Amino acid sequence: MVDKSKGDLRVEEKQVKQLLLDITEAIRNQNLDDYLKGFHREVIVLAPQTPIIRGVENWRKFLEKVFQYIVSINYDEILVRLSESGDCGYCVANYKAVENPPGGWTDAQERLHCTVVKDGGVWKIVAFSWNVEWKKVDVNRRGS
Repeated sequence: MVDKSKGDLRVEEKQVKQLLLDITEAIRNQNLDDYLKGFHREVIVLAPQTPIIRGVENWRKFLEKVFQYIVSINYDEILVRLSESGDCGYCVANYKAVENPPGGWTDAQERLHCTVVKDGGVWKIVAFSWNVEWKKVDVNRRGS
């Protein structure tokens, strides 16, 4: 495989960053189908306090239970690094999330890591994990 130039890699890194921003937009729009378009069919997911999730359909089943509670995600930083060949890499990010599950509003500082591959010319997430520090929020702060 031929290594890509640094300029080519920067373009590819922007595409991976855009993938992350696109799935975040799908969360904001509560569009699970658009969200899952960013994931490889054989994705492996390590979600906090759950067994390993294997495959995009199992990821869908998990998300169908919780997706509706995610209110917002705002990134502090997104870093993308790709292999010199430009066909695989990873991204890491710090972000703040707000959720409204049945127990009430929560704010969270979260960190994620995803491994990406180029599949048929399109970047896909093949491994996805995150950790979270939850904070319960006074419901009056949200104006509810």
